[in-house]
Amino acid sequence: MSVLNHQMILSVYIISFLIGFPCNLLALYAFSTKIRSKPLPTDFLLLNLTVSDLLFLIILPLKMHEAASGMKWDLPNFMCSITSFTFFSTIYTSSLLLMAVSVIRYIGVAFPIIYHLLQKPVHAIVISAIIWLILIAHCSITFIIQHHPSLASNNSNACYEHFSEKQLEILLPLRLEFFFVLCLIHCV
Repeated sequence: MSVLNHQMILSVYIISFLIGFPCNLLALYAFSTKIRSKPLPTDFLLLNLTVSDLLFLIILPLKMHEAASGMKWDLPNFMCSITSFTFFSTIYTSSLLLMAVSVIRYIGVAFPIIYHLLQKPVHAIVISAIIWLILIAHCSITFIIQHHPSLASNNSNACYEHFSEKQLEILLPLRLEFFFVLCLIHCV
């Protein structure tokens, strides 16, 4: 990867962090106060979306450090696993939570009577918990690929890149499954 690409990635990370972090803190405050008064199911989903985005933004300085170091990982190996896990799981979580908000809004417009029957916050809490559990289970592969004794790579210069053949035998089918289950299906 060229130096220009590293600088571009670093610039995007910095801009995302500088805009996203304060805005998501404000959103967290707004949704937290909204939930104390008469909460709607979408309020719980949007609060979870905000938490997911804040988790993403909290690990972004580690990704900035990686980009500033020329995409070389010079931090401890366990930090790479935590960073990769959080980076990928929050991206997928945000996507699925946005899908859930869209489905609830669609039901509200297309089926208003059913929507009023399902207007209990417990439904949104259960949906959010299911989404988080699915993503934690799916993205735990980042720990397995990097730390399982029979799969561990000797490449300590890169974080979740340059995989061995053994790692790719597991990782490629899983990434295809991620694409179908976590990206494509909910777009339909």
